[in-house]
Amino acid sequence: MKSEHWKNRRFRLLLYVFFGLAFLVPSLIILNNTPSIVNLESNFDTLRAIVGIIVLIQGALLATVVIVTVLSAIMIASTYSTRLLYMFARFPDSYFVACLFAFNVVFGTLLLASFPQAGSVLIKVFISSGLLAISFFVPYLIRLLGIMQLENVLSTLKAKGVNTTRASETVRILKILVHLTERAVNENDRDAFCAIVSAASEVASSAIYRGAGSENEISKWIRNLVDNLRNFTLELLRRGQSETVISLLQAYEDLGVALQEVNENWDCLVMELLKDLQYIDEMSLEVDLRNRVSFQKKIRKAIIAILKAGPVSSAASEIFSSSFVSLNNLLNSGCLNLTSKDELSSVLQTIKDMSEIEGRFFKAKILPNSRWELVLAGLAEQKTNREIMEELRKAIEKSIKGYVKNGQCILAFERLQKIYENSRAFRGFFEGFFDASLLNEFIGNACPVKITEAAIGTMRDFILDNISIDKSFLTDTAVRLSNLESMGIKKTALEIFRDLLSRLDAMSKTCTNDKKIDSNKTREIVEKEIFERLA
Repeated sequence: MKSEHWKNRRFRLLLYVFFGLAFLVPSLIILNNTPSIVNLESNFDTLRAIVGIIVLIQGALLATVVIVTVLSAIMIASTYSTRLLYMFARFPDSYFVACLFAFNVVFGTLLLASFPQAGSVLIKVFISSGLLAISFFVPYLIRLLGIMQLENVLSTLKAKGVNTTRASETVRILKILVHLTERAVNENDRDAFCAIVSAASEVASSAIYRGAGSENEISKWIRNLVDNLRNFTLELLRRGQSETVISLLQAYEDLGVALQEVNENWDCLVMELLKDLQYIDEMSLEVDLRNRVSFQKKIRKAIIAILKAGPVSSAASEIFSSSFVSLNNLLNSGCLNLTSKDELSSVLQTIKDMSEIEGRFFKAKILPNSRWELVLAGLAEQKTNREIMEELRKAIEKSIKGYVKNGQCILAFERLQKIYENSRAFRGFFEGFFDASLLNEFIGNACPVKITEAAIGTMRDFILDNISIDKSFLTDTAVRLSNLESMGIKKTALEIFRDLLSRLDAMSKTCTNDKKIDSNKTREIVEKEIFERLA
């Protein structure tokens, strides 16, 4: 890498020397021999003639730039020639501008010094400012040409790459696009790099959708594209240029989804993309970013989109688990406004997608570290509504059931306890949260005795906290307890519920009338649904 930079610097110096001589030497010769070449009557006419010659020289050079760049772009787009690509990549636009500026400064100074008696000061100022204006105008002209030619090249390559059915043609197009990304990196052209990567990801996605996963050449150039994407994204992030990085994250998402949706042979490459995104997310915490919230939203969206498409593996589950931390950081940032429909729908969709991804892991017998309590903790400082809390309740319910069905009762109960602790801030939203579908999952599903007893104890605490409960909650509990073979668990359960009755009696003597009524109703339900059924 260092040797490449050294070669580029040496090549740059040679170009400066070459163009400096190409501009200055002919101009000085013209300046020294003007009286013999142009036979005019006055110094002012001579001055005007020299300025005309300067304009002709610069016009010829600018015309050369235009012709070479446009022809190169057209020929590359039509012939896919790598040699032409290298010629196009090395054509020295920036060096030309720098040397032209130096030439105009030197030549304008010599010109005005040679004709002190010609014209007024205003004429001299006008001539010198005109020369410098040309130098300042040229960069905009060349930049415009660069944008036009790059757009033309990319649109042509993208159209042919997407429409072709030949693998060899796809390889040639990907090869050219990868070389163009290298050129953009070397020139530090962020806009060009984003446009090229976007085109390349579309071509690669098209090839993948056509089932080209077995083509080794295509795989090779896609990997090269991913390497260039990773290196330049990290470099831009180190500089704090988050706007450009955000646009590149879309390329990560498009490429990752395309790689995974069609062919499982790309799993390793998809995991590389996910790990890159995870590293970018971690690295962003060490960099001062102006629009950190937009960055976090985009990177979370890219990771979730790729995980939703696949792959289902232990490594992917680790990255999925880290997405809970990312979502928590975003919620804690204080920059989200959940009263906004767009941001609310975005968070809702994220919860739905994460729940769906978690379900796919459970089906594959892979247990992710689904820390839904972090989402609850993050929402504690937000102005939430019933819609988002109901969606979160469904996700947590599916998560707990998934753990239990996979034989992880202890882990599921620990997770449920943490969720219960963080749900206290949402008393208005979580009435009836720990219903039969959750706590009763630990009764009758071959869970350890201690977990079953702890679940019943949690029921007691939950009933005391809420007082008002649903009858079906305890009906299902009684049915499950009656089906258990262990008499020890039944005995312990009855002791816990007797303790509940005594506490409800004590509460009814000290609480307000409304709570006293609720307490008495709850006591009746417990006696009827538990003690009468288990008697």
